[in-house]
Amino acid sequence: MKKLAKLLVLVLVVLAAVPVAQYRTVKPCSMLKKELVKQAREEIEKASSQAREAVGQFGEEAERVAGEVGAVVEDVTAGVAAGVAEARVERMSVGECVQELWREKFGGES
Repeated sequence: MKKLAKLLVLVLVVLAAVPVAQYRTVKPCSMLKKELVKQAREEIEKASSQAREAVGQFGEEAERVAGEVGAVVEDVTAGVAAGVAEARVERMSVGECVQELWREKFGGES
């Protein structure tokens, strides 16, 4: 029974350490902001690569130009996403940040 309790404590410590290591903070609102920005960047990169593939059929020059334009659009969009995340999180309480982080990270209701 003692081994089971020790194992359970170890698992809980690891589960608590992973988010802290990932976000380098224990502040739920900062964690939520970083998660929202990360998700936005992933979506932007996915859309950008799909656009490059679609333009690639028009030749190398079109693909190069699309890549350059895409890089600028990615940077601007990522900046906007960071601003939106900041504004969204700024209006939230710590409890709301925890609930929203849970929904964003695990897709469930708290």
